[in-house]
Amino acid sequence: MINSYLLKLSSGSIELPEELDREKDGKITVDFSIYDVREPDNHDGTYNRVYCAKAYGMPQVEQTDKLVCRVKSSKSKAWRWEIEGYGLDYETFMSKMLAHKDEIVEFVINL
Repeated sequence: MINSYLLKLSSGSIELPEELDREKDGKITVDFSIYDVREPDNHDGTYNRVYCAKAYGMPQVEQTDKLVCRVKSSKSKAWRWEIEGYGLDYETFMSKMLAHKDEIVEFVINL
């Protein structure tokens, strides 16, 4: 049984049609080409289908009038490094965490 469908965009960059305002969130629509499909096992009777894709062409960019959300990635990057440091697959690990989020939150609250 498939647990999640994921789109993994390859690293790299595409040219933007205009300057972006760093104080605003936005939406980018981009063309992409799928070059691989993976199905890592979650070891719980499910697996994820991961579509690996590369973006190409000129994206359509639409920015909002105000900042909706500012993502601070330093702690999330540190968490990813910690997980991968144990030799675990990040996507599989996070899928399992999300599947058991209520128990994990309760455990952390009670620390």
